[in-house]
Amino acid sequence: MHTALALARSLDCTVEELFSDERNGAITWAWHSSQNSPAFWEASFEEKVLAFPVEPLPFSILPPDGWIDGQVCKSLAADVSNMTLIMASCDPAAGLLAAVMGSRTGVRVLPFHRSSNEALSLLKKGVVHVAGTHLREIDDPGGNAAVVQDLLGKGFRLIRGAVWHEGVAVRPGEGLTALNKVKSKHVRWIGRKEGSGARRCQDKILSGSRMVESIAQNHWEVATAVRQGWVDAGVCHRLTAEQAGLEFLQVSQETFDLCYPAHLEFDPRISALRRVICSADYRKCLASLRGIDTRTTGDEIRV
Repeated sequence: MHTALALARSLDCTVEELFSDERNGAITWAWHSSQNSPAFWEASFEEKVLAFPVEPLPFSILPPDGWIDGQVCKSLAADVSNMTLIMASCDPAAGLLAAVMGSRTGVRVLPFHRSSNEALSLLKKGVVHVAGTHLREIDDPGGNAAVVQDLLGKGFRLIRGAVWHEGVAVRPGEGLTALNKVKSKHVRWIGRKEGSGARRCQDKILSGSRMVESIAQNHWEVATAVRQGWVDAGVCHRLTAEQAGLEFLQVSQETFDLCYPAHLEFDPRISALRRVICSADYRKCLASLRGIDTRTTGDEIRV
């Protein structure tokens, strides 16, 4: 034992790491890393385990499950892939859901930030368990179910996350107090990505030929750009705008739904997700956030 401790100290690792099994050979990546990071998380998908390149998660800092050192995959922790839920969405409250899931059910949620279309595309490829989408307003016929059926076909379930308030963030005191004022050609805009719910909202306000300063990747980038004065306006969630101390001009109420494959309905991670979303405590906590209506939270639709 003393020899093992001495060797571990000399190699700057723990005894457990020293004698752990190292897996030689390639691992299966869900997608390629955009940051060339050797660190990864893992999650199980039926008969396979996928590796996910570590990337920034909104309001979350999670240790990796392992890293690639040349051709060797080194594990940093016990295998939790069977209790890891991969979610892709642009939900600004995803950190709340992940925290509640972890504390109450033991399921680790990795909430990767992706636009609605990107999230549904990843779900179609089978590399995420759940995709968040808000591509329809509250009164649109068919809602997000119609989008899912068009893009993915049948065999999916939607569970209502909330109804969102989406609109335009502007700085206080700038005189941009109405939507007709933010349409002025003198107002500098930051744009949103094609295929996102925010882009649908933007297109309701601006003509397609309107030039924008740049494209934001998420709600927080919009709020930061407006707050710092780099631009004058941009579309984001009300929660994000008001957290940044900005004024908010509401444009739409959009249904935000979480979509998962029907065959995963009884997967322990999906079962835990459904229980949490339907719980009174979670709904009460979510309803306390600005720009989020929880009256239909937990409703389910078959596609």
